[in-house]
Amino acid sequence: MNGAELKVKLNTGAYIPMVGTGSNPTSRENGYEAQTKEWLLTALKNGYRHIDTAFSYGALEYVEGVLMPKNADGTFRTTESVNFNQSWAEMEKLLETGKVKAIGVSNFSIKTLEELFKTAKITPAVNQVEMHPYLARNELRNYCRSVVREDPLIVSLAKKYGVTPTQIILAWHISRGNVFVAKSENDERQKENITIPVISEEDLGKIWHLDRGMGVCPVPTSKPGEALGWTYERLGWEHFHPKV
Repeated sequence: MNGAELKVKLNTGAYIPMVGTGSNPTSRENGYEAQTKEWLLTALKNGYRHIDTAFSYGALEYVEGVLMPKNADGTFRTTESVNFNQSWAEMEKLLETGKVKAIGVSNFSIKTLEELFKTAKITPAVNQVEMHPYLARNELRNYCRSVVREDPLIVSLAKKYGVTPTQIILAWHISRGNVFVAKSENDERQKENITIPVISEEDLGKIWHLDRGMGVCPVPTSKPGEALGWTYERLGWEHFHPKV
């Protein structure tokens, strides 16, 4: 199965490739712009047409020249003068310009989506969140309609199908109809990520049993139970258990 040919129709009528690649280098030292250029050139040659170009996410106060401003006590400087409802209203105006086909959100929970819907005129086309067999997020996915490579089940299935553990996980995403962004700067891994194996329903069912509500992506935090200055409760992440 060639992942480059798989697409999902958004609520706007536009189509989005189900397999994407990130573009943010692990290290931002030593000329990361040139590093990213080379990375994306190999991705385009390998068939990718979905590129995630997000540099960073914040819920933070804007300070010129400071990516993640902090208070004197080391906590992140958040702001309530502008909330995500207001930010979304500004994003809605982008559609009127004709320069973008769809707009969406990232890391929204059911709780924060419902807050957004109180004022939103346009329903987000996507909600980009961490998702993998250890964090299936069924409730959030159903409401809206990577990764664990060393798990024994994933490793055994990779051997069974003659593919990598990552490809097994990506096949699981495809079975759910998920659009995903698999980050890799390596030419060969990019080719692997865009080649999706066909997994039996029985084996897919085994992967479902791995869900344990455990996130593995690092979230910038200055104290336990919060991310970027917001508490998990405020974010609607009460059942989120980050790996430490």
